[in-house]
Amino acid sequence: MLGFGIGISVFFLLLVLLFGAVIFFITKDLRKTADDWIRIVAKAGGLSEQEIREFDRQAMEPDSLILNHLGKLKSFTTGQKKGILTRDYICLYGGNAPGVLKLSHLKEAYLKDNTYYVKVGKTSKQAHYLTINLKSTDEKKRMGRDIPGGSQGAPGGIGAPLFRD
Repeated sequence: MLGFGIGISVFFLLLVLLFGAVIFFITKDLRKTADDWIRIVAKAGGLSEQEIREFDRQAMEPDSLILNHLGKLKSFTTGQKKGILTRDYICLYGGNAPGVLKLSHLKEAYLKDNTYYVKVGKTSKQAHYLTINLKSTDEKKRMGRDIPGGSQGAPGGIGAPLFRD
C-alpha cells in the first residue's frame, strides 16, 4: 500500500512540474519591457532603435492604417496578425516578431496569386489567396504575408508588381 501512495505522489509531482513549465513558457514574453521589444524588433528588421521608436510614435497617429488582411478567426488560427502602414514605415506581423520596413528602403512590392484546391463533397473547388511580398533596397530584408480569398495577381501565380523603385 505504501508503494501505491508513493506512485500517486510522484505522478502529481510530475503533473505540477509540467504545469509549472507550461506556465513559465507561456508567460516568458510577458516579462519583457518595451525597451526589450524595441531591441528585438530593431535587430530583426535591421533598423536602429531610434527608427523603431519613430515607427511606434507614427503608429499612434490618426493617419496610420491598420492592415487586417486575414480577419479575426483566420488570423487567430494561422498565427498571422495585422499590419500597420504609417507615413514612413510598414509593419507586417507574423512569426515571433513584427517585420518593420522603412518605406524609403522599399524596392519592390508584389502581390502573388496562390491557388489551392479544397475538397467539397465529391468535387474539388479552386480557392485563391494573395501573398504580399516586400523587398528592401539592401536585398537582405524580405517579408511576405498571406491574404486568403484574393483573386488578383498575374496569371500563373507570378507576382504582379505593385511598386518598383
